[in-house]
Amino acid sequence: LARYIYLGKGNIPAEDNVQRTGFQKWAYNKFYVDELYHFLFTKPVDKLSVFIQKFLDTKLVDGLVNGFGKTTIKGGTYIRTLQSGNINSYAILFILAISFFLLIIFI
Repeated sequence: LARYIYLGKGNIPAEDNVQRTGFQKWAYNKFYVDELYHFLFTKPVDKLSVFIQKFLDTKLVDGLVNGFGKTTIKGGTYIRTLQSGNINSYAILFILAISFFLLIIFI
């Protein structure tokens, strides 16, 4: 049909910068489907993505991961002080731990 309309009669389509009105303008702009899709789907998803990135990812996920890292560092610093190399202190800690576990099991 397009071949018949444009080549059969020798008609050449209008330039892109020609002013169109009515149905020609709608058809030329693809019935504004792209603009409607952008308005209904793309913009809301983009805004939701920005919200998720700014608040959930940056605050919650990064905060949780950084919190685990800080807890590990502080815990390691505290536990490092327990490792003195003194066998007497290791024996006392061993006895206290066994006593604690037996107390939990039998109470």
